[in-house]
Amino acid sequence: MFMAVHSPIRDFDVEGMLAGLLGERSETGLLDALTNTDHRHLFCVVQGEPGSGKSHLIRWLRFRWEERRPDDLVLMVPRSNGSLEGALRHMKERLPKDYRHLFAGLGQAQDTTLQGRARDFHSKLANSLGSDYFVGEAPRHAEWAETNQLGRLIGHHQVLERWSAPRRILETLSGGADRNSRVESFSLQDVNELAVLLRGVRDRTVGAKALRARRKFEREAVKLGALLEKAAGGSVDEVAVNEAAPMLVRLQEALNVRFGAVVQDLVGIGRDGLVRAFRELRRQLARDGRRLVLLLEDITSFQGVDKQLLDVLIAKSETEGDDGELCDLLSVVGITTDFYNQSMRGYGNLRERVSLHVYLGDATSDQGRISLSLSEPRGRQRFVSQYLRAVRAGVVAIEEWEQSGHDELTNACVTCPHRGPCHRGFGHDENGVGFFPLSPRAIDRIYETLKDPNGTMSLRTPRGLVQNVLSPLLLHPERLEVGEYPPVNLEGANLAEEERHLLGPIERIPKMLLSEPADQERMRRFILWWSSVNPAAETALDSEGRLKYADLPREAYEAFDLPWPGDEREIAERTSSNREAKAPNPEHASEVSEPGPFVDTEARPPSRRVSSSRSSSEAISRAKTSTKPAAKVSRPQMDKLRLELKGWFAGGKVRDEKKWSQLLVEILDTLPWRSLGVPHWLQGKLFTDSTVMLEGTRRASVRHFVVPRCEWVREGLDGWLALRTQTGDEVEFHRRRVARFLRRFHKLVLGHVGAKSLNTPKGEIWNPAGTAAQALLARAWLQGRIPKSTPLAVRWEKLLTDDEGTPLSAAEHTSGWQEVVRRVGSYLGRFRQFVRSWVQLTLKPENGDKGIVDAGSIASALVAFAERLDPDQPPIKPDLPQQLGEWSAIADVGRTVYNVMPKLARHEFGRVKTQVELIETACDRTSLPQYLSDVDQTIEQLRIRDRRVSAHRIDEWFRIRHTLRARELFTNDEASRLRRLDDFLAETDIERREELERASSISRIDWILEVPFDDLALMAEQVGKVKLVLEQLWTYVDTLLEESPGEARDAGAALAAAGKRIGLAVDQLTRALGTQGSEG
Repeated sequence: MFMAVHSPIRDFDVEGMLAGLLGERSETGLLDALTNTDHRHLFCVVQGEPGSGKSHLIRWLRFRWEERRPDDLVLMVPRSNGSLEGALRHMKERLPKDYRHLFAGLGQAQDTTLQGRARDFHSKLANSLGSDYFVGEAPRHAEWAETNQLGRLIGHHQVLERWSAPRRILETLSGGADRNSRVESFSLQDVNELAVLLRGVRDRTVGAKALRARRKFEREAVKLGALLEKAAGGSVDEVAVNEAAPMLVRLQEALNVRFGAVVQDLVGIGRDGLVRAFRELRRQLARDGRRLVLLLEDITSFQGVDKQLLDVLIAKSETEGDDGELCDLLSVVGITTDFYNQSMRGYGNLRERVSLHVYLGDATSDQGRISLSLSEPRGRQRFVSQYLRAVRAGVVAIEEWEQSGHDELTNACVTCPHRGPCHRGFGHDENGVGFFPLSPRAIDRIYETLKDPNGTMSLRTPRGLVQNVLSPLLLHPERLEVGEYPPVNLEGANLAEEERHLLGPIERIPKMLLSEPADQERMRRFILWWSSVNPAAETALDSEGRLKYADLPREAYEAFDLPWPGDEREIAERTSSNREAKAPNPEHASEVSEPGPFVDTEARPPSRRVSSSRSSSEAISRAKTSTKPAAKVSRPQMDKLRLELKGWFAGGKVRDEKKWSQLLVEILDTLPWRSLGVPHWLQGKLFTDSTVMLEGTRRASVRHFVVPRCEWVREGLDGWLALRTQTGDEVEFHRRRVARFLRRFHKLVLGHVGAKSLNTPKGEIWNPAGTAAQALLARAWLQGRIPKSTPLAVRWEKLLTDDEGTPLSAAEHTSGWQEVVRRVGSYLGRFRQFVRSWVQLTLKPENGDKGIVDAGSIASALVAFAERLDPDQPPIKPDLPQQLGEWSAIADVGRTVYNVMPKLARHEFGRVKTQVELIETACDRTSLPQYLSDVDQTIEQLRIRDRRVSAHRIDEWFRIRHTLRARELFTNDEASRLRRLDDFLAETDIERREELERASSISRIDWILEVPFDDLALMAEQVGKVKLVLEQLWTYVDTLLEESPGEARDAGAALAAAGKRIGLAVDQLTRALGTQGSEG
């Protein structure tokens, strides 16, 4: 049976001292080189990935070797179940009876459970760290381990039951957990787990040194754990590990160098037990005049005693013992790349002792993971046809063939009545062996798609081809009779879910033709794996003029009892259409029109909102007229994304969620944002690589725009991807899919924008740009930067430009006035940039194009504020995502503007009116300059004539006079500020004030902005102080009058009586205080 399905192995790479002996790189050439009778010692290594054909080649060598050299003792040890005990047992059992006693005790079956052996392994490993465990020289780090009492730590009962590494290793060495040639050792994860478990060891009986080592392990485990977590299963930086956890690295090394010795002790083999057994076997064979040929399918089965076994394999009969004492030894050993890298490379000068090194994989590609014999379609077809020939022949025919000694097994296709349609539908090889139920394309499609879900091994090997391509189709032939081909089990775990989907119009065909879901799935599997990648859903003729649909012949549909989707009329119609098509204009011959996604590079703000259907039409129209060249994208890359999209829709994951976010942003960038009513600035905030995502690709929050996992999304995105590479009749199909997608996508986008938009307390949609513009206008207005006659367009321009000139002071205004100026000023730059971005129309925002400005989106807000002093009312407490943080600041400042500005005119006008009336009362029908001059003369004369007058009151007046002079409010020059203030007071009479009280708030604020506010406020304050000084001086003069004869209130008589005492000073003071005197 083995030879019936055997496919010749050829074209492998060969290295080594005897590589020149191979006449050809084939199994026959290798056999010729190995069986040469002149060889006294030969060590051949066959290296390849699990399933690459190592065992198959070695078994073939065994059959042929025994035929060619019957005097050699050929001892072949199969992989068995991959266990060490099984390998030793098979070795003993395959020896002739006369030699079996030499291997007595090796491979003895263990009566203990796996858990029990794991505990024994753990305990022996802990004991091996003691200085007195080994006879002779101890392994590495023995002194260090003894000094730190590591044996006590690792053997502690709290660790013995919980450390998982010993059980895992023993399970692998026992052939469990689907070993598949895996090499075991203690890893960094193992020692890190051990260090974590050692935290619970607080028992002082382990010794002070052990406890100190435990604390060091614990500290290092924190750093090592972080490095391992960062690596996430990948390779770890060795330098970083050595710096972070030097003691744990040393512990790992100490455990691994004791690994083999402990395993040998566990299975009852001494440190040289296997070597002694083989030496004795070779002595006896030498006496019998025979050579020993060792054929080991997989040396990893001997892990634990592999070092002893390698010592056996390299021992030459010429150099070991007396000449002729040992028989000649020829060995062929199957090894994996991992074993060679981990074990053989570090074993002395072993590489120099390898006579022949055969590579069954491409050593230059992916570390030898590609099987060379199957790297080309021809090799795969040859391999499959050999199996199919044997299956059709049957066991009886194979046994007869083996006994007859014929070169080739009977080909059942020769006498098959269905040979013609079968070969037309499924193909055949050069020997006339049909590929039914496969086909050359099906073999390649399935084989090239195979992938290990765990990523630990390659499946593109002979074993992978048998297990994943042949077995699912050949193990249950009865399913063909009941109409279940291609069977469900064809798509196993090693065919990724995202690879199991049809793309484009062809995906609809199964559902259109078949009603039963099981039959629909059969047809999907048939078209998917037997046809080309993404075939066209059309009827055509092959090279021989036969009908095919989706690149599959009619006979293939009929063989699997599937309906024929084709229609011959399609061919005639397509031919007629092509003839009627006009020839291209020679002037435009150089122009290439490649279908691509709808590209709209404009990202413009809205002038008004329109329906989503119109928006879709605009997007499609712009896409057709776009001059931007389509990006060059490989079709395989796009097809992978399309398959991944289907897997996502079915509930799976995507490999690179960031790539899909970028694709969605690319689509979003093409939308007609202006027509949708979404400003460019808001688009840039809400729709970015970090906020746009497909549903389920990562954890979503309130800030994310999540594209749902639904059919219309899958259809649209698939069409978008297809348009990058598709040509021909399918382009229009995909354009329609994208158009339908865009219409619904617009609604999804607007819904997201609406959810992030806020309503005012009045229930209206809040426009943050309008509020920001009103705040900027309020500040500029209160600072006197925008005169009342300024047109709205000029005001708009000034809002977006830097301040010019000196602003009006707000120091003497009300607190509300000052708060508006201060709060808006603290956000001035951000607000201006916000408004600019909101209304900017730009063709290439990513290139920094300033574009043009459209103020339409906030014009109504400016008009309402500038003409009616009606600011927008922002939301009270906006709950916004982080990327809209500026909106919160705008709302906060906007509430200040809303609360202050409508009341500001009344408060400010009331304050001005009070100050004007205070000054008017003090002056009493005289001008302000005259009033100040009279006060100054009176007080000065009083000071000169009466030395008893209070110096404190006189000094107070001097301070007032000094303050007014410093502000140019005391000197009565033509152009002085005092004269301008007096003119203002004269104009602001009672009638003018009454007129202003009836005026609008905007008119009053405009009038207030023309008021010499600082001078008025200062003068009102100083006049109040003057009034107080004069009242106190009047009290003093009034006392003098009471001491003089005459009427108490007759100032003239009193002054005449006082005469010389107060003289003219009292006269002047009386005039100055005439008003107060009359009131008194």
